[in-house]
Amino acid sequence: MAKKAKGKTVSNDHRFLLAEIFSEVESTPGTAAWFDIIFDWYGETLKMDGYDDCVMGISHQFNKTTILYDKNKVIAKLAKEMLEPYRKGGPSLVERKDQASDDALEWFEFNMIGAWMGEGTPSFFTRS
Repeated sequence: MAKKAKGKTVSNDHRFLLAEIFSEVESTPGTAAWFDIIFDWYGETLKMDGYDDCVMGISHQFNKTTILYDKNKVIAKLAKEMLEPYRKGGPSLVERKDQASDDALEWFEFNMIGAWMGEGTPSFFTRS
């Protein structure tokens, strides 16, 4: 069975073709060239703005392809951003970091994992 994406036919065993294309443009996940290839082949995928450095690759499931993000990197980036308001004083740095980490995890679970934007909604990889 083949999948049609933006005028190109992609076979079930297309990973070798994609690997060849990626190596030709020397593209690594999260770069502009990489996103160009992904959007060209899988136009229905969505990306999260500001998290290009957290991209691991693509995820395939049955007839769905999504951009795969590293959950730990996303949460760490959120925590760093959320620590900024706590830098102005108040509790100790350890308490502020803990609060920012808690806030980041809550934001991630509700607004990122909990968001459904259609078939192209990004997926997340968790290391155990």
